[in-house]
Amino acid sequence: MDKFIVRLPEGMRDQIKKEAEKNHRTMNAEVVAVLEAFYAAGGVTHASGFDLPAPDSELEKRLSAVERALSQMVQDDRSYDHEMRIARLEADRR
Repeated sequence: MDKFIVRLPEGMRDQIKKEAEKNHRTMNAEVVAVLEAFYAAGGVTHASGFDLPAPDSELEKRLSAVERALSQMVQDDRSYDHEMRIARLEADRR
């Protein structure tokens, strides 16, 4: 059996403990059961029953648009910084 340490967000350990007790399992068995259910569903439907967005979903398209916009903003900002540095250097020469 493979073993590794997982860092959990605040409160998740208690949540796992509650679910494990409710399902009469150890915390480890609860985590394994949730992961097995997730992967058995093809990794598309979360074990809780909520559908996760497919890679080509509207959410993914919107996220990609935001990433492109942020990338453009960073490029624009770098260009502006570069132009300002050049302007300062030229002003210092005078």
